[in-house]
Order: sequence, then C-alpha cells, then structure tokens
Amino acid sequence: MIPVRAALLAGSAGRGNADRFSDIDLLLYVDRVPPLELLDQVRDAVGGLDPLRRYEPTESAIGEEFSLERVRTEVSFTTVGRIEWQLDQLLVELDEVVSPRQKFLAGINEGLPLHGEELIAAWQARVRPTRIELPHAV
Repeated sequence: MIPVRAALLAGSAGRGNADRFSDIDLLLYVDRVPPLELLDQVRDAVGGLDPLRRYEPTESAIGEEFSLERVRTEVSFTTVGRIEWQLDQLLVELDEVVSPRQKFLAGINEGLPLHGEELIAAWQARVRPTRIELPHAV
C-alpha cells in the first residue's frame, strides 16, 4: 500500500467542463514514488487498456496513459518534494514561464482536490496570487 498524501483531478474534468473529447488526468502526490509495477496494478484494477508511458520514470515521478471505456486516462505519481521544488522554481520568475509549465500551474490552480485538500489548498494559494492570468489547459 502506497500512502497517497493528496490526489487531484486536473484538466477539464477537474474544472467541471469536460466534454466527449476530454481525457481524465488523475494526479497522485506521494512522499516516495512507488514501484513501476503499481501502475500496472492500478490500470488492471480499473480495466484500463492500451497503456502508454509518455516519459521515463524518475525518482520523483512515474505515470502512464491508458484507455478506460474509450476515455484516455492519465494516472501519475509525483513526489510532494518535486511539486514543492517546481513551484519554487516557477513562481520566482513567473514572467518567463511558458507552456507546458503554465499548464502545470493551471492544473494545480483549477484542479479538483479528491484527497489531501489541505496540501493542495496550500499549493493553490501559492499559485493564485501570481501576476499573470493562467491559461485554461486544453
């Protein structure tokens, strides 16, 4: 069992404006990245098909996409430390932030917390007082 500190439903599903073309982005925040085999177990447990890993696993993040009842679904595990580091880096020189980093910030800002509301609320508070308007993720 991997202790999940927080879970965030991001993108259009988290904003509540998903349509038939939308995907699902489930972001899970942990202290330590679980073994890669856990992604297989998650996908199998929900009946996901056609897995695709879009990036190489690291010590701070793993994730994959799969089809879930014909809806493209992304599940990722990222360490809380990595998110804190990214926020520290991005919010220092926000004027120079470009997509996909803006998408990262918008995802935190607009996402729907499913677990660990206090942790995600703290991240959202860090993102919201910024000087630029964050674009809506596509």
